[in-house]
Amino acid sequence: MVQQKLEQMAKAAETSPIKYNPINPGANYDRKKFVSAQKQLNDLEKYTHKILENPNDIDARQDLSALLYGDPAFHVGQSPEFMQTSAKQSYTSGIDNMAAFAKRHRDELFSVVDGKGMFGLAMSVQLYKTGHKDHDYIIDIVNKVRTMNMAAQKQEIEQMREVVLEGADSRDMPDWAKTVLIYFSGSDQFVASAFRRRRDDTVRLMNSLLLNGKVPDRKRIRRLIEDSMDKAEDEFQKETDEEARSDIWQHNIRPLYVTLAKAAYSPEKKEEDAKSKEKTGKKEREKRRQELRMAA
Repeated sequence: MVQQKLEQMAKAAETSPIKYNPINPGANYDRKKFVSAQKQLNDLEKYTHKILENPNDIDARQDLSALLYGDPAFHVGQSPEFMQTSAKQSYTSGIDNMAAFAKRHRDELFSVVDGKGMFGLAMSVQLYKTGHKDHDYIIDIVNKVRTMNMAAQKQEIEQMREVVLEGADSRDMPDWAKTVLIYFSGSDQFVASAFRRRRDDTVRLMNSLLLNGKVPDRKRIRRLIEDSMDKAEDEFQKETDEEARSDIWQHNIRPLYVTLAKAAYSPEKKEEDAKSKEKTGKKEREKRRQELRMAA
């Protein structure tokens, strides 16, 4: 079904005014072509989010029109629904193709991801359990840290309370400590403090499993991710129901490879961001000089 979907998208593109061409999933690995395609996909993701949030955003409509149709004025007269549908369909096509390409060339992409990028990749996607004790234990810890980070970021006190009260189920905690924990769990201040301690302890545990000292253990993290990829692929191949296979692809396999592609693009993105920052700095300096000349 996934392959059929990609073929249908390819046929539809032949009769569509859309000029955006996502990467060819079956193409040989070419670093320059990959970088160009990933940069376009990153831009498309940004414009799509803006259009879905506000389909009347003129800047987003112009940027999306230029990328998809080769003309920043194409959006004029187009309905908000049309722009949103175009963005969603093109972005879906883009990530489907990129995921399939990354799956085909995962060795080449992994080879350019450094330890820090590998660590970030493991923290940003849902990893599969494989049934192997050591692997699944690390996945549990990583998932706990991810959940705690989200609760801390959003300041979700009730979610923090749930995390803290999990300690009351621990066999390692003495009964008197469990009694104190439950007694004070009604206090938001106590919960926030206890949550920070529990989160710090869990992060230290995760780091002991994934770092060599202070440096990410690149090989171990890559093995963790690839084992998850292989398990997801195994479930995909064993599944006979097309709808279930599509669901596994969209929610389990595709996110892994889309995120891998982003991580593999990171070296060029850093250079791109540095150039953009330098360009912005020059514009700001020139603006200040003009203001000073006008003031004089």
